[in-house]
Amino acid sequence: MARKRRILVTGVARWWGALLVQRLVEDPDVADVIGIDIREPRYDLGRADYLKLDIRHSLIGKLVRAVGIDTVVHTLTRIDSFDMDPARAHEMNVIGTLNLLAGCAGEGSPVRRFVLKSSGHVYGSRFDASRSSPCASATASTRRSRSPSRATSTSRSCRRSSATTRRSS
Repeated sequence: MARKRRILVTGVARWWGALLVQRLVEDPDVADVIGIDIREPRYDLGRADYLKLDIRHSLIGKLVRAVGIDTVVHTLTRIDSFDMDPARAHEMNVIGTLNLLAGCAGEGSPVRRFVLKSSGHVYGSRFDASRSSPCASATASTRRSRSPSRATSTSRSCRRSSATTRRSS
């Protein structure tokens, strides 16, 4: 019989984290779910345990080892960080994630899976892309043509051109 999983979920004060916790506590293959956040959850977490803990704190590694966490799901990353102060977004998204990874790594760590919620924003994608962008105008014309094959080729060429632009700058 397979051992039941012990899962740590970050960002449980937000909708995504809370929804995930609600589903995980119903899974018969999950023994324990621990949710962490720096704010109190606004949603019911069911039978999950909640700890007020900042992912930038070194206690993460001690928690992971003491409880025997085998899966970490990091939902705390801000995907809409364009609206945040850049220094604060970097502190939470980058430094917090690095600290969380460090706490999950190393000798004696029971963590076998790490899941990171992410978005196209990490690549510089914006919902309100400029109309002067070649990708924005190509996307608009694709929407008008309603052709899936054209959308796929347009998407590939935009990804290549934006990746090239980022590397060269």
